[in-house]
Amino acid sequence: MQNIGFSYLRRFAYHFFLILLTYLILVLIRYPYFLNSDYSFTGDLGLNASTILNLLNGGPIVFYYDYARSHGLTYGLVSAPFMWFFGPTSMAYNNLPGTLFYTLYLWTTYLIAKTLAPRTAYLVLILMVFTPTYITFVSAQNWPQIPAAFLGNLIFILFIKLKLSEKNNGPIIFFLFFTMGLAIYTYTISLIYIATIGILYALVHPRWNQLREKISFGTLISRFKNKKTKKEIFCLLLDIIIFIFFISVVFSYIFGGFGVDIGGVSLLQINKFHKAAMQLLALIFLRILIDRQGSISFLRNAKSYFSAGIQSDRKYLAAVGGAGFLLGLSPRIASILIGETSRGGQGHDLDLLPTKLLVHFWDLISVEGPQVLGFYETFKDLISNPIDTYRMILGILLISLIAIFFFSAFSFISNNWADLKSIATLKGMQFKADSIILLVPILICIANIITQNGPRPHYLIPLFAIFTLWVGIYVDKIQKRVKWFPILIMAIWMSFYSITNYQAYQDTGQMEGIKPVKFNRHYIHDVVDFLKSEGISVAYSAFDISGVVTFFSAGKINVSEFYDKPASKARKARSMSDPHFALIFLSSDSGPAALYRNYLHEKEIEFKTATVAKLEIFWDFAGKNAEINNLRSLYPVSRVR
Repeated sequence: MQNIGFSYLRRFAYHFFLILLTYLILVLIRYPYFLNSDYSFTGDLGLNASTILNLLNGGPIVFYYDYARSHGLTYGLVSAPFMWFFGPTSMAYNNLPGTLFYTLYLWTTYLIAKTLAPRTAYLVLILMVFTPTYITFVSAQNWPQIPAAFLGNLIFILFIKLKLSEKNNGPIIFFLFFTMGLAIYTYTISLIYIATIGILYALVHPRWNQLREKISFGTLISRFKNKKTKKEIFCLLLDIIIFIFFISVVFSYIFGGFGVDIGGVSLLQINKFHKAAMQLLALIFLRILIDRQGSISFLRNAKSYFSAGIQSDRKYLAAVGGAGFLLGLSPRIASILIGETSRGGQGHDLDLLPTKLLVHFWDLISVEGPQVLGFYETFKDLISNPIDTYRMILGILLISLIAIFFFSAFSFISNNWADLKSIATLKGMQFKADSIILLVPILICIANIITQNGPRPHYLIPLFAIFTLWVGIYVDKIQKRVKWFPILIMAIWMSFYSITNYQAYQDTGQMEGIKPVKFNRHYIHDVVDFLKSEGISVAYSAFDISGVVTFFSAGKINVSEFYDKPASKARKARSMSDPHFALIFLSSDSGPAALYRNYLHEKEIEFKTATVAKLEIFWDFAGKNAEINNLRSLYPVSRVR
């Protein structure tokens, strides 16, 4: 027992120090972003950070950010230890936890590589340290895409462990489903990772081919033909509608609202969960009214199946998995129960117009995909500038890296061609861990093509890890004949991504030679100091400014949006009772400032004004209270969008 305990302790220490060392290296590579963290701290990040800060300061418990229900507070809450240690700074909320999540994503990719290609797992680890410029920047930001990808990797690891084990392991099933629930709450785009293992679980099931025949379109047609009366045909049609509606409602409650359009014409739209649930209940009630006896018979058969048709050990595993899933999803469930969440957004809106699908496909392969892999900007630079020695070297490295990616992908797909055909035709297959990294990129690309807004680079981030795993598998195959091949791959990979990242730092003025450049103090801090000096604790401004000022003031100044429909309704509600407030405008943005000046002069409201850095500030208003209160929401949000 002591030897077993020591073995586990040694493995824990190994992985802990591996993660710590990787984290420190990644922080060092991203040091210019850390040094100038305030300059990449956007209004969205400010809103998120101020939400977490308000929670830490004892504010009311919430489960989502005001403006979105597609991603929960998981990644924001991870910043709490950093903010307790460093204070409410942009680096503490944004850069440190963002890089930590990428470290965990890299580590879990390494664990997957140890299963797929054990001899080149370390190569995969090293390659993922050197990232394309886009991923270098995004992985230093605290957004949900990489945390969701990390949880997706955990799902894959647990699923592989479960399928390769000889017995069903209750704890693994619990943690698998718990991770699935938590991943959904963290970011609903995790549906892709869950769909991957769901499809593979079905295809490798021993009875899949039999079940596939029963649910075919031909079987459905034959069931209609076997019905003798119009009532039976109508009931079957109603059953199909109820089934589709039931799946849609459950999907909406778990993942959020969705819609299916063709060229802007809506075929199916569910945004208000409770309304859709009531419509489902109405359909069920109608079905019972039409054929009460048939409905009772269905319920009896279902009860009989669940009580006698399912083995006790499977019931136990289903209960364990269900408990894990509900626990992981519990923040979302709680949000729905308290009324915080009652509708979804446009996260899963699809547009199936063929011409639009073609445009999205072309955008994916010509712009967004190459951007994520670090090729797009380099290619633009090479064709728009005269060729010198530097660009010639960069061009050779670019062509070499594209060739590495191409041959790795070709080799992997060729070796798994039979499985690819089985997946495409939904035929039964034997489980192989390789199938996960075969299917998930297909689902990612399909999802980006069919979504209403088309492909976006932050949705394609997992493709970088997938390609890296393919490269690791390819190198493992080639190094048997060419021993120095891994060194060549590392040299090309590390050279290209090091050069392009260095160039990106230089282009943004964050590097001079080999020395990182620290920018001047961000002007927002001057605004915070001014508001504090004037004793102002409430202010209104544009979205890009409001959350940032609130966070940088450690929550002591509550800055809301002056729009009639603000993104952060809760923060605005907290400031409505304070009669003394200020207005903050970008000096270069004449629209809102001019609108407010005209209103103030028209209503003969006296006020003070000052210019601080790039911002213009109005405060100390004197006039009729009702007219002054109108200033809080005077600017229509429609003029912003």
